[in-house]
Amino acid sequence: GWGMPSYGHAQVSLNVLDHTVTPLHVAWQVVGEEAQALGTRVIGSELIGLVPLDALRAAGAAALGVDAAAGDDGALVDAAVRLLGLGAVHPFVARERVLEWVIDQA
Repeated sequence: GWGMPSYGHAQVSLNVLDHTVTPLHVAWQVVGEEAQALGTRVIGSELIGLVPLDALRAAGAAALGVDAAAGDDGALVDAAVRLLGLGAVHPFVARERVLEWVIDQA
């Protein structure tokens, strides 16, 4: 992580190589816990590139307290976007960022 004085924030950058090993919501939670220990909080996140639908389904299911297999994709993605603060930096347009949905449009 590093400070970004021009924004009045700090940024933590990480690569999630396998979202089934480290789910996005778990990474979010751990960074949040570390921020809290330092007397601050996480206000949002940003994904670079495309994200697998399953990664957002898992985060959405965690946010809603439901089984990812039983949930509606749209509702789970919306819940994941809210949980992870994906719209805090830039608008998150799921149909342009979810890998499977982008492929379906091609």
